[in-house]
Amino acid sequence: CPDHGIYNEELGRTESNSPWTWYVDPLDGTSNVAPRFRTSVVGLTVVYRDEPVIAVVANPFERTLTFAERGAGAYVSALTPEAGARRIRVAPARTRRERYAEVDALFNARSTGPKVTFLQGLAEHVQNVRMGGSHIRSWTLLAQGRIDVSLTDCIGGYWDTAPGIVIVPEAGGKVTDLDGNMPKPSQYHVALGTSDSELHAELLALLQVCYRDYGGFR
Repeated sequence: CPDHGIYNEELGRTESNSPWTWYVDPLDGTSNVAPRFRTSVVGLTVVYRDEPVIAVVANPFERTLTFAERGAGAYVSALTPEAGARRIRVAPARTRRERYAEVDALFNARSTGPKVTFLQGLAEHVQNVRMGGSHIRSWTLLAQGRIDVSLTDCIGGYWDTAPGIVIVPEAGGKVTDLDGNMPKPSQYHVALGTSDSELHAELLALLQVCYRDYGGFR
């Protein structure tokens, strides 16, 4: 696909007039590498006219590929050519004590206040909270039914949210921005993913209060 555009977090942008754009994050969870936290992944999303349609996430530490195509379901397989893929689904509705949430791990002058306030409210809905340090890995955990909530509020670029926009809904979950819409390439301050619509509505209302004046972490 030599005429397609490419947005690469590390290498920049390849200009194109094509309606197709590839968003690539060669190493999501960069800050996890130095202390040897094994929670970094590689993410790739193919976008057609601002709508993500294909996403692939490679987890080198778990040796897995999580992937999805719009309208064709979400799957996980081993990182070997002969491995078969199994379809994945988000977790069924669970109680507060059973729920797990993954929250963006970056704190700075802009994100700390809203995030801490959100965490206080989140405790009423979720008992277990983790901060793995990889936005894209969090989307795959949600789609695989391993967590129930994913909050990303320190987004570096659309490559951080685009994989989740494909994979999570194809696994039966929901991903929106603060307005309850699909996150767009031009607006990516906050993205919320959940395993069920009722929980999503409750947490979205909380986010809208906590992040009312938030303009992104940069």
